Amino acid sequence: MHRERFLSLCPMDVSWLSWREPIKSRLFGNGKMLCWEVTVTRAIEKSKYWRADLASPKAWSLHPPERGERFNKYLSEIIKLVEAGVAPKEQAGHYDLNLDWWEEMISKRAK
Repeated sequence: MHRERFLSLCPMDVSWLSWREPIKSRLFGNGKMLCWEVTVTRAIEKSKYWRADLASPKAWSLHPPERGERFNKYLSEIIKLVEAGVAPKEQAGHYDLNLDWWEEMISKRAK
């Protein structure tokens, strides 16, 4: 993500669940907004920028909640494994990368 471009979209217009919600928010303080992703997507659509979605079977991304020495230690091996179509079976269906599963698999492969 290009941070300066993203910040140029701010402030973003709030996306409300319905036309009643801004009124409820002002009167009662509890109007319901749509999720943050919808707000950002709409801001991008109104701008000169575009959103890149990973719609190709060859595309992939990592979402590591844990970033640090341990993640950096295993990152190059994780990339090689993902590109080879190899992943811990436990990781299937989980959005967040579980570094424990990857570390265990990489350690077993090294033996």
